[in-house]
Amino acid sequence: MRRNRMDARDPAPEQLLELVAALAATAASEIDCDQLAERIAPFVESLEDGRTRLCSDEARAVEQHLAVCVECREEVDALRAALRDLP
Repeated sequence: MRRNRMDARDPAPEQLLELVAALAATAASEIDCDQLAERIAPFVESLEDGRTRLCSDEARAVEQHLAVCVECREEVDALRAALRDLP
């Protein structure tokens, strides 16, 4: 998955704000982008039809990751849109 890397030599003010926000949202136990990819399909399906496919801890971990990862949030949005477009 893509990652938005900050240039550590000369970060822009908005990049610093993004970093501070991400640090503030950090949880004791988190999943990374690859771990989210393993859970994205059941998570999105649950959002679309309301049937639970992940345990509450897994769903919470996915939601926490999406709160701080723009790229994964965009993937979830795209998958949801694709599912809605299916006949």
